[in-house]
Amino acid sequence: MCKYLDNFGFGPQIGDAVSVDSRYSRSWYATNQFTLEVIFHEKMKRYECLNRNSSLASAFYIPYYAGLDYRRNRWRNVAERDAAGKEMFKWLTKQPQWKGMSGKDHFLVIGRISRDFRRNSDNVSVRGTNLILLPESQNLTFLTIERSPTSHNEFAILYPTYFHPTSTVEIRQWQDKIKLTNRTILFSFAGARRPIRSQSELRTGGKRKIEEILRGIPNERIIGMRENVIRLVPKIVYTKSNRYKRMEKLLKMLLMLPWRE
Repeated sequence: MCKYLDNFGFGPQIGDAVSVDSRYSRSWYATNQFTLEVIFHEKMKRYECLNRNSSLASAFYIPYYAGLDYRRNRWRNVAERDAAGKEMFKWLTKQPQWKGMSGKDHFLVIGRISRDFRRNSDNVSVRGTNLILLPESQNLTFLTIERSPTSHNEFAILYPTYFHPTSTVEIRQWQDKIKLTNRTILFSFAGARRPIRSQSELRTGGKRKIEEILRGIPNERIIGMRENVIRLVPKIVYTKSNRYKRMEKLLKMLLMLPWRE
């Protein structure tokens, strides 16, 4: 796992100027899906609006790697799994920054799904930790992979991809490549609601195959859906740490949350 923490959490770079992988630009990395906490922390350290005077701060980021801690302790007993989170809150709740709004102006990024931190039993066979269910967590804002639909203070963010561009030009080049690529292999993209018809047929064991259902979609609709996917590219990549626009938008969103008042 350690090698994936290199390059601001992006992991080992894919290819170079002399290797067989030189077809890749220098913005492609073998990024581990669970290093988002490191990636976000590295971005925060370079955020241009950081304030050394906490009394002037609008929000407080908690640099606790809950997902990586869970990965390290996931096969241990529940006390060991929960220990670091409880210790973190024990320290945090004593800080003057916490006491101002009881944590409502604090946020934590977790690079795993919400379910991994919602263990509501002390049974050792039940997966995860109880971090999100702790009393101190109820005022926090959590940015998690796959939020719980019943949560009032969780907001879903994306898994990191292998592509970490440094410029708009790189993003547009990749979008053009996607658009011009001739695909001969069918694959699924679980990014929207399934068509009711195909979902029903699959559940009832209908005779029609998935390929037949998909091939029945009009070509103009396919083109439109493909364009939508291509337009998503700038929104689903984590850029290198010298860019701040995405971070600024995210922090503004956090400050506008109505439940924090």
